[in-house]
Amino acid sequence: GAPPAPPPPPPAAETPVAPAGKGGWKDKLKSAAQQAATQGKQMAEQAKSTVAEQQSKRTEQWANDPDTVWFGASQSLGGVSKATYRITKDRVWIESGLLGTKSESVPLWSVKDVDVRQNLVQRGKDVGDVVLVLEDASYGVDAGNTLSFSGVGEPGATTTGQVLLDNIEGPYQVRDLLFPLISEARQKKLMERQSQYIHVNPGMQAAMGVPAAPQAP
Repeated sequence: GAPPAPPPPPPAAETPVAPAGKGGWKDKLKSAAQQAATQGKQMAEQAKSTVAEQQSKRTEQWANDPDTVWFGASQSLGGVSKATYRITKDRVWIESGLLGTKSESVPLWSVKDVDVRQNLVQRGKDVGDVVLVLEDASYGVDAGNTLSFSGVGEPGATTTGQVLLDNIEGPYQVRDLLFPLISEARQKKLMERQSQYIHVNPGMQAAMGVPAAPQAP
């Protein structure tokens, strides 16, 4: 059984010729351009709100994290922050890129000084840059921590061993918060290094008056 032939197409309706002016191709073009512009705007807004949403989700996670001592964001780029920062008891975490694509962290024991930089505009808003000066550029990289200081283009990373918390609110409070954490972290690291040193050089134990561990028979 051959399938029944499809019905013939209905006769094409006469297309009315558009009168010059209204409804002409120029108007059509204009409205199409406007529509594209509105759509572009909506998409940009949507992207912005998605970014904002992701950031607020992350901020919420951070806020609920018991290790978080402080967190904030860079106040720039038309309401969308370039980077978010979090301070825990022993590290400063930096997430940069619009979608937090890059996550870096700096161990507090490697920070030797904290500086605040503010220009006049920032001072008026109580916003400023907090600069972490590192002991040595290479300290930014430690086992299990992949922060690279090689690329100067990276936000927060420079070859001079500085890390910048860019345009954050209440920079002086952040600095005051960091000082005790840093000295504690440095103290810990010092003790850790000393104990590692003793461990590696058993001869040092006797010299330091530390009884050597009894050897297993």
